[in-house]
Amino acid sequence: MRDASRILGGALAALLFAAGARATEAPTVDGAGFNQAQAQLLAIDLAIPMCTDRFPDIGGDLQAARRDWTAGHAEVEAAYQAKLSANPEATGLVREKLVPVVTKAIADVGGAVCREFAATLRQPGGLDRMSFDTAVGAYYQNIVGMRLLAGSCVRLHPALREQVERDKRTWETADADVQAIVIARYEAEAKRNPALQGVFAEIERAYASMLDEAERRGVGEQVCRNAFARLARGDLRNSTPGVYAAIQRGPDAE
Repeated sequence: MRDASRILGGALAALLFAAGARATEAPTVDGAGFNQAQAQLLAIDLAIPMCTDRFPDIGGDLQAARRDWTAGHAEVEAAYQAKLSANPEATGLVREKLVPVVTKAIADVGGAVCREFAATLRQPGGLDRMSFDTAVGAYYQNIVGMRLLAGSCVRLHPALREQVERDKRTWETADADVQAIVIARYEAEAKRNPALQGVFAEIERAYASMLDEAERRGVGEQVCRNAFARLARGDLRNSTPGVYAAIQRGPDAE
C-alpha cells in the first residue's frame, strides 16, 4: 500500500503544479506559478483537514510533521505563503479543481496517503528529493492529463490537430524510456491496488475541468496550443528535473 500512496502523493503534487501553470493562461489571472516543492506543500495542506477528520491520530501526526517542517524551513515557508497570497484568485481556482482529487485519494486509499504525506515532510533532503514511486505518480498524471487534453483540444479546436499530434509525438519520443518505466510501474501497482485507477480517473476529470474553465474564459485554444508546445520543447523535463532523476534512479531500497 505504501507504493500506491507514494504514487498518489506524487500525482497530487504534480497535478497542483500543472494546475498552477494552467492558471497562467487566463488573461485575468497572473497565475499561481507554483514550483514543485510548493505544489507538494499545497497538496499536503489540502489533505490535512481531510486526514484529521477521517483519521484523527494520523491527521494529528501529519499536522505535527507540517509544523516541524515549517520550523525547519522558515524561508521556504515564507516564499510559499507569499505565493499563495500574491494571487488569491489563481490559488482559489487551483484549490477548487484539486479538492475532489485529494478527497477521492483519501477516501479510497485511506490513512496510508496521510502517512505518506507525513513521511514526505520528514524525509532527509527535504521536498526536492523524490522517491521513485512519488516520481512515477508525478509523471503518470502528465500522461493521463495530456491524453485527455489531446482528445479534447482537437475536438474543440480542430485546426490544432496537426500541432497537437506532432508535439505530443515529439514528447513521447523524447521521453520514451521514462514513459516505459512509469507505465510499467503504474500498471503493476494498479493491479495490486485497484483504487489507484479511480483516483487517476478523478485526475482526468480535473484536467477536463481546467480546460472547461479555460474555454469559459475564452483562452481554451491558447491553453491547448501552449500545453503541447511546452511538452515538445522539453519544458516538463526542465521544470521537474527531480522527477526524471528519481525515475531514472529506479526503485528505492526500503
